[in-house]
Amino acid sequence: LQAMNADIIVIRHSHSGAPYFLARNLDACIINAGDGTHAHPTQGLLDLYTMRRNLGNIKGRKVVIVGDVLYSRVARSNLWGLTKMGANVVLCAPPTLLPLDFLDEQRRTKGHPFANVEIETNVERALEGA
Repeated sequence: LQAMNADIIVIRHSHSGAPYFLARNLDACIINAGDGTHAHPTQGLLDLYTMRRNLGNIKGRKVVIVGDVLYSRVARSNLWGLTKMGANVVLCAPPTLLPLDFLDEQRRTKGHPFANVEIETNVERALEGA
């Protein structure tokens, strides 16, 4: 890849961390189009664009992500983007399908990037006001 002298490489790979590896070892900009079970940031950006285009400002809006948050690359990427854009995010799933760090109360401190993300296992309660 380095010999091709590419300025930008878009990669979708089955192994988590492959884009990070390329970014550290190539002289090109790397765009992560999805890697393993880790993330799908390009889909997350598309989702943010769609929400903003159809709903306007995302800041302060309640957004509920329902389902398998633990294994969903898109849910993980949406979570990063939505919190960065100021949305009030609620994750709704059975405890076995939520990332363990959200269940660890010591990590739910003011310094944690997702300190204001709410966790709800009841769908009806999660969707109230959304």
